[in-house]
Amino acid sequence: MTGIYLEMFSTHLTFFRWFPVRHSIRCCFRVFTGLVMVVLVSLILAAFFHPMIIKRPHILVQTFDNAFFKNKVLPKLLFSDNFPGRTPLAKTEQVHIGFVKVHKAASSTMQNIFLRFGYLRNLTFILPPEKNAFSWPNIISLNESITTYNIVPPPPGRHFDIVCHHVLYGREAFRKFLPNDTVVIGSVRKPFSLFQSMLRYMQPSYIMGILGDRKVSQFLRNTFLYEPDIIAHSVTNNRMAFEYGCPADIIIRRDIYAFKDYLRVLDQEFAVVLLAERFDESLVLMKRYFHWTLKDILYAKLNVDMSKRDTEDTDTFPFTVDPDDEPLYRNHSILDYYLYDFFKNRLERQIDAEGPEFAKETEQFKKVRKEVEDFCHTIKKYSDSVTIKQSPWNEEFDVTIFDCELMHKYEISFTTMIRERQYNMKSTWSYK
Repeated sequence: MTGIYLEMFSTHLTFFRWFPVRHSIRCCFRVFTGLVMVVLVSLILAAFFHPMIIKRPHILVQTFDNAFFKNKVLPKLLFSDNFPGRTPLAKTEQVHIGFVKVHKAASSTMQNIFLRFGYLRNLTFILPPEKNAFSWPNIISLNESITTYNIVPPPPGRHFDIVCHHVLYGREAFRKFLPNDTVVIGSVRKPFSLFQSMLRYMQPSYIMGILGDRKVSQFLRNTFLYEPDIIAHSVTNNRMAFEYGCPADIIIRRDIYAFKDYLRVLDQEFAVVLLAERFDESLVLMKRYFHWTLKDILYAKLNVDMSKRDTEDTDTFPFTVDPDDEPLYRNHSILDYYLYDFFKNRLERQIDAEGPEFAKETEQFKKVRKEVEDFCHTIKKYSDSVTIKQSPWNEEFDVTIFDCELMHKYEISFTTMIRERQYNMKSTWSYK
């Protein structure tokens, strides 16, 4: 019996001697297996949600916006002291122009000035194919800059002189297709005012589809739910910055510091950025910089809050825009506010540098423009032209009925007329 107990005891000792080791191995194996499973699940989830992160970046940005912009002291933006002046630009009439046509920022009125200027001098315009991806013969692109596939080549033996149709700004693209002495200009408008005009003119479906009477307020409080997946498809997500060529990743991250650097680049590349709220002064500044005449910058207001779509009649305008919502919009489109403030400050400095005579010239321009407007709208019924007398800022010149017709010609009509002459072709679009 004693032998049996000794044998059993020996067996139990052996079991207990090996049990802790075997148990530890099993535990380690289970932990390792668990970690592997966690990693695999994480990779699968990352692969699944990664496209959503790219497509809907505003989901990630929303919390960042609210936390960052409410509590952060934003950097002060300073532009360079060597902003473009009169002397470096042109000593003769400047004819090579790159105009960034920003939606609803006095851009149609500005574009007409360039169309008229180029048409009367038989200059060559960069034009889109008449039939293109945007279904309009006056749009080069709404989501990229100039390329070989979104424009028509220049006529044989000629080069491009002017671009002034909708296309995103891109430094290399503009340099590739326009002459070396091209000057680049643009326009800006108060962001919240531009936002309201965009709503009225574009009536974006992603806001139109919101239920209730306060669509705009609901949109601005939940932009991450309603903004289009792709920034290029939005007319409300820092659209000015986007059209000025701001990289999409800066807009996605709302990276103020990177955008500040980008503004410094634009500061060096743009000769003039016109302010919609100081439009006449901006034009006089451009006239001086480009060595143009007063007649060259005359204009009639075009595409300004077209028809009843731009009124707040609830039958035609289904949005109620509350002024108290502006802080929400500023939070959402903060880059547009920085862009506007930057070029507003720069324009003011450029004007100040022109001296006291600048204000007098601006008043003369306003007076002449009113005289021409009266002639075009009424007096032309009784006369073929009106003579503008000489002043310290202009030679004597005549404005004819034909000049009036050009000033009042809308974009598609003017573009079609230019296309037919430039390429000696018959357009399928009517320009009457």
